[in-house]
Amino acid sequence: MLKGLQTRVFGDEHILRMPSITHYLDDKLLESQIIVQKAIIDYNPYAVCLMLSGGDDSITALKVALMLGVKIDFIIHGVTGTGLKDVRKYVHSVAALTGIKIIEADAGTAYEDYVKRKGFFGVGKVAHTFSYHILKANAFRHAVSKYIRKGKEGRKILLLNGVRVEESEDRADNYGDNPYRFDPAAPNNIWVNIIHWFLKNDCLHLLEAENFKRSPVAIYLGRSGECNCGTMQDEAGRIACGQYDPEWADWMKRLRKYVIQLFGWDISQNPDKKRMQEIRDEVAKLSTFQPMCTGCKAQQLKLL
Repeated sequence: MLKGLQTRVFGDEHILRMPSITHYLDDKLLESQIIVQKAIIDYNPYAVCLMLSGGDDSITALKVALMLGVKIDFIIHGVTGTGLKDVRKYVHSVAALTGIKIIEADAGTAYEDYVKRKGFFGVGKVAHTFSYHILKANAFRHAVSKYIRKGKEGRKILLLNGVRVEESEDRADNYGDNPYRFDPAAPNNIWVNIIHWFLKNDCLHLLEAENFKRSPVAIYLGRSGECNCGTMQDEAGRIACGQYDPEWADWMKRLRKYVIQLFGWDISQNPDKKRMQEIRDEVAKLSTFQPMCTGCKAQQLKLL
């Protein structure tokens, strides 16, 4: 078992430790310790953030980081404008419990404004990539730049997240043995998969063993519920969201009615050929780097 590592992050002493939990998870925690130690040594970050969607994976990532003694400077939560209200409440309650300052990467009304102007994005990988940039990528980069980097060039920011390679074939193909990724549009934003090798059952086992309260949305839906843009969601998923959150159901029903009347296609359908080609042309210019869509990625093979 590795000994504690002492270094400095954000000007403070930063001591990583190896906790004792159960023999079952010792190896996984050791792997996580190696991942985060290497990131801190290699990149000497200005700040360490935890990307928290509210799903079981991101909550496990947070819990593992805290167990290892990682000094987390900020929790960052993406607000897409399509999520269930209890997701946001839960994430804020977790931030309050840990005492870590929370930053919201808020897309505002970008989703509703866009679909009322040009129709729903469509379904599948191309539509998902397009949606991700509008609702997440731009908001994350802006939040990190404004609230953490504050215009200072060269400040490296570690973004710990809950990506797991076991989650899908797509994840395994894209990440393999490498838990580190650089955002092509913001190369000093370094994404670190702190639970890279965890299985889903490992996450649930750890949260249960540590008596860490899971999100009621994640329990009900089996995912965070913070993004319901439709590009990687089937009708059964929307029905489940509506059953959990009737206010969300009413909003989505009104939005679908408006868009169908104006454009002719529903959230579960691809746009007309002209609009679809415009989306493909836009996506061709964009990076496929999408680290905060773990739940969406697991749905890709089913929906493509």
